[in-house]
Amino acid sequence: MSPEQIKQFEDYYYDPQRATTKEHSRFADYLSGSLSGFTYDGVTYTAQEAYEKGAGNCLSLAILTTALAKIAGLDIEYQKNDSQPIFNKQGNVLLLSSHVRTKVFEPIKQVKSGKILISRAHSIIDYFPDSTVVQSYEVKENTFIAMYHQNKAASALVDNAYDLSYAHVKKGLEQDPTQSELLNILAVIYKRIGQTSNALAVFKLMEDKKLATLNSSENYANLLLSMGEKSKAENILASLADVNESNPYAWLALAKTHINETNYQRAISFVERAENLAPYLHEPHFLKASIYFQQGKLNSSRLALQKALVLAGTQENQRLYAAKLEALKAHNCRQCLP
Repeated sequence: MSPEQIKQFEDYYYDPQRATTKEHSRFADYLSGSLSGFTYDGVTYTAQEAYEKGAGNCLSLAILTTALAKIAGLDIEYQKNDSQPIFNKQGNVLLLSSHVRTKVFEPIKQVKSGKILISRAHSIIDYFPDSTVVQSYEVKENTFIAMYHQNKAASALVDNAYDLSYAHVKKGLEQDPTQSELLNILAVIYKRIGQTSNALAVFKLMEDKKLATLNSSENYANLLLSMGEKSKAENILASLADVNESNPYAWLALAKTHINETNYQRAISFVERAENLAPYLHEPHFLKASIYFQQGKLNSSRLALQKALVLAGTQENQRLYAAKLEALKAHNCRQCLP
């Protein structure tokens, strides 16, 4: 961060008038006030860039939080959430951004002899504090840094800047050699530049090391199909049901790709995986309704929409599903579902 940015933060954080406010709360208050206009723009920035632009993705906000927390000497923890990811298709690359937030802890006070510190007060720095979170996982700092390079590598890949993308992949894997999406990007780079054997080797490595994801497995299968290896590709696609993926939204994303290819039976199977993982979510039922409608199964579509409406949660979703149901009942519009 620039000296001016650091001074602005320190002038606020170390102001004697705020000394009675707990450190983590004072820290959160600064971010809340100074960055109240911070907006999501889907780009990963450095701390200085995010501060200057007042924008970035959730990883940018976490990077900025990290820089300021280090200045203040506060401990932090990263959490990766299985919440609804943000999809952004650029060219023929589908970008899926996971959600990361940061916990900022109050300093550890001296613990009296015989006492055990069970928990510490903290503030959560998050873009969407009220968003639905299916599950949270702690992310170590090296993995957090690898995620930064992953985002940068993906952005460079979109721009066909393969050397830059490869450089970020290399730096990211130095931090966390098990980062699946970095390995997936590496394989895609090799495929794009015509080094098919290297791409196959990376995909095979991911399989052998149990690092394959839904995304990488589909890319592997598509590469095999392009080589005429239909049997191997079908085996990989058939094995997707065994992939250890706990994020229901990842299964819904995969289902959507098969809906676009009118492979409805496979899409339904992936939607059901999401439904089994998170039976309280409304999105799987809405997606089912869409599939059934496109198959002409209007009664099944209606039943799925009714389930989505029950689980909708927000008034906006309730209104949406109620309107879809009315349109479906009236049979007035053959395109009332997406």
